Amino acid sequence: MIICFLFCLIPISGDTSFLVLNGGKVLEIQGEARFEGQFVYFTQLNGEKSMMPAKIVDRDQTKAYNDQIAMEAQAAMEAETAAPAQEEKHKPINITIDDDIPAYSGSANTSVGELVVETTDDSEGLIESPRVQNWNSSDDIYVSQEEVRRYADGWGFKVSVSVNDPRGFSGLKVSMKAWFEDGSVEVNELPVTPEQLNRNQIGTASFRVTKSSALVRTEYSITGTPGLENP
Repeated sequence: MIICFLFCLIPISGDTSFLVLNGGKVLEIQGEARFEGQFVYFTQLNGEKSMMPAKIVDRDQTKAYNDQIAMEAQAAMEAETAAPAQEEKHKPINITIDDDIPAYSGSANTSVGELVVETTDDSEGLIESPRVQNWNSSDDIYVSQEEVRRYADGWGFKVSVSVNDPRGFSGLKVSMKAWFEDGSVEVNELPVTPEQLNRNQIGTASFRVTKSSALVRTEYSITGTPGLENP
């Protein structure tokens, strides 16, 4: 009799266990294996029922391996439970927004605006109408607006940062990453003005990039510390 079986390493949810074969190979399975007579019956990670000759399974090593995994999992759980709660005051945060993906798409966050064309007084050298995109978010701190301007000698980016946290934020900085059609990537970081923001206040940072190539996308990250240094 020839019995064919397939090892499929496909992650699933739920409990798993392991079979250790005589050659030392370890097979992860769904649930526990069942030894009956000359065969061992088990469920692969993809849910397929399988069987193999019991003689190719090292039962002692299988038990030892599973016991070790269980002990490590228990130790990790106990360590996590015993870990003290992290102090949140003055804890830096880092939030990223990517222009290619709808920003802050969670249920509590709402995107408002799709690259709106806006005209302002800062138009010297401007060769395209400014493009403005706005966002609302329930996050503690977030990018609320991006204004992109194309000039004869490159690009201008004005980023607005808003705060929801009642403690406010200090030491605020915005990092910008801009990708262009010629394959180049420009990276820069500037402090937010003002560097301290109370709740519902808005700060800004303005970037200029000397680049003739067309803009592909932008990405921003905000760093700051909850709480005001000089309330």
